[in-house]
Amino acid sequence: MEMSVTKYRKINGEQPLSLGEQLGAMRQFFPKFKVKFDKNSIVFTGPIQPTVMSEIYMVQITCIVNGGKFDPSVCVLSPKLTTGPDGKSIPHMYPAEKLCLYLPRLR
Repeated sequence: MEMSVTKYRKINGEQPLSLGEQLGAMRQFFPKFKVKFDKNSIVFTGPIQPTVMSEIYMVQITCIVNGGKFDPSVCVLSPKLTTGPDGKSIPHMYPAEKLCLYLPRLR
């Protein structure tokens, strides 16, 4: 199982990626994303297709530095997420259609 960069950095006592490092990585891996930023936050908006069989999703990734803490959030802007065919709720979702993509306690 692949370890996330953030978890690896935390385990090894390294600081999380700075906003500048986040910007560079996102521009490298997601060149179609639009970027807005100021001194404490960065907002990336663009298309993601999880697999070739998946729909293309427009997402917004917001990274905020608040009191030395790094708080990312990911929202799916379109298409609107719905429940599965079994009627069950979408797993790993916070209110306001924010996706849970990491363990908050590990940052």
